[in-house]
Amino acid sequence: MMIMQRLNNQNKREFHDYCWLYASHLDQSFFPLSDKFPVMDSRPGFLFYEEGVLTGVVCVLLDDSFTKNAKGRLMILHSRKKADQIYQMLLEKVLPFVVQKKVKTLFAFLPDNEQKEKAIFLKLGFYESRKTLYLKRDKNASPNHQISKPKLTIKDFKPSEDMGLWCDLINSTYKDVPGHIPYTPQMVKEDIETDGTFPGCARIAYVKGQAIGFYYCSLEAQDELWISQLGVMSGYRSKGIGRALLHECLKLADEYEAHCAFSVNAENEQGIALFKSESFEVKKTYTAMVYSFK
Repeated sequence: MMIMQRLNNQNKREFHDYCWLYASHLDQSFFPLSDKFPVMDSRPGFLFYEEGVLTGVVCVLLDDSFTKNAKGRLMILHSRKKADQIYQMLLEKVLPFVVQKKVKTLFAFLPDNEQKEKAIFLKLGFYESRKTLYLKRDKNASPNHQISKPKLTIKDFKPSEDMGLWCDLINSTYKDVPGHIPYTPQMVKEDIETDGTFPGCARIAYVKGQAIGFYYCSLEAQDELWISQLGVMSGYRSKGIGRALLHECLKLADEYEAHCAFSVNAENEQGIALFKSESFEVKKTYTAMVYSFK
């Protein structure tokens, strides 16, 4: 017997456990960290059971931060049985929600070593787009002490005072990055509510009173500090500011006895070189799989 259930408060523990069972084979950027995550209308999902066994799941992110740009993002589309028809059935369950939101492109990231998964997505009508790298620094890595420290003032980001400035910094810095979705105060609020905050997790760098850089970190697990954002305004790059901000993140990682991780577009050679010089290693490469609506 085959059963399809809508993601709800009764089955969300099963959904959470399934996501993390296969996390190492997928992109886990938006996986729920706890089984107490809220079930949201903007994140419709379904669980597929075959003979009483949870065999596949799907969940699509249709938050305003995505749909305002006519985009949707798959949190997960996966079946433990690599059957095209199961993937097709799961995808078709969320497509009406996507169409209702007037989304024009739906995307997901897949690790390049998961060739079976990628082949199924291609059969479903997805196509390959840009690539990203997942870099990780072991918590026992030796620090790089041979750097010159630029004259900076670094202050904590205060949402009640700095929200507009924070969004302007992100959008100005990332405007030419492929796939960047312009940041809004609502998106920042969603990030904070989803990740939680801790001292030093979000800071702004100033030079002579001018805001010129920023970083934002989250604790994705007990032993992983995830650098969600790190950027420097174009006129202030190649001056050691990005490295100084990265070192602030590494101090946090040391404080929490965590390894440090970051995702970067493959064409960002300067950024990749910076992270590699601080003992980060490329652990995985991902391809953006895109599904377009006419």
